Amino acid sequence: MRGQNPTEGWPPGSVLAGKYEIGQILGVGGMGAVFQARDLQNNEQLAVKLAIINNQREDVVTRFQRESKLSQLINHPNIIQIFESGHGENGTHFLTMEMLDGCDLKEKLEETGPLSPELAVEYTIQILEALVACHSKCVIHRDVKPENIRLIERDNKDCLVLMDFGLARFLSAEDHHTPSSPMQYHTQADKSTGSPMYMSPESFTKPDDLDPRCDLYSLGITLFELLTGQPPFLGRTLIQLMGKHVYTVPPKASEMAPNEIPSNLDIFVSRLLEKDRDKRFASSEQALDFLRKIQEIEGWLE
Repeated sequence: MRGQNPTEGWPPGSVLAGKYEIGQILGVGGMGAVFQARDLQNNEQLAVKLAIINNQREDVVTRFQRESKLSQLINHPNIIQIFESGHGENGTHFLTMEMLDGCDLKEKLEETGPLSPELAVEYTIQILEALVACHSKCVIHRDVKPENIRLIERDNKDCLVLMDFGLARFLSAEDHHTPSSPMQYHTQADKSTGSPMYMSPESFTKPDDLDPRCDLYSLGITLFELLTGQPPFLGRTLIQLMGKHVYTVPPKASEMAPNEIPSNLDIFVSRLLEKDRDKRFASSEQALDFLRKIQEIEGWLE
């Protein structure tokens, strides 16, 4: 059936839902395929994500709907803008979103190698600003990683955009109220909790009790990779990766980075990667303040 696998049956020029002209395919992920598209009503360019639905992924529609709801709730320049969630021909499920040029951070690293500490901090501050916006709305992303962060040019400056809210969750209990302490946050259990290379220890051991500090751990893995060119933990199997996240002390970023890492930045990365979430920063706001102080101390401000 058309729409079951969106990489088939949607050649350039196809029209989705009577109003979006499909262009070239931009990428394929676990949940769907993303196409360049044109809004026939206003002639504007945008991106369309079409769902991949099969017997093993019956949760895809729910995740599409959740991605639309959560990302529309948060209006921030460092977060992808979703326009519409809808149904097309033959049950096709789709999302429309802003069209972003540039590359993701994984592609950036493949092109340039590890970043300078100054640039890595500049990028991480922007990602933290996106996480602050998410967490202030009681939303945790749960899949922070280089592939989900787009590097674009906006107003002649590098701009980082956090994407893919398919695994994001409202924090339950007081869903729409900001908790007074991190321990008031919790989510309901979910079998899909992120990408193993970037998942926090508690995502493996307590998937029904996650809070914003799981995003901070994933950010720590991402920052480590920006500085060194590789994540701190590698494994051939999920079990190996799980064991390393839960039990193995990560190396210092300074031990693996080709560029000299200031000691305060080394401390920052290590704190993000604490096994015990109580030893991490208490919030994304606290982490952001700490990183801005490093930027000021090191003289990296413009």
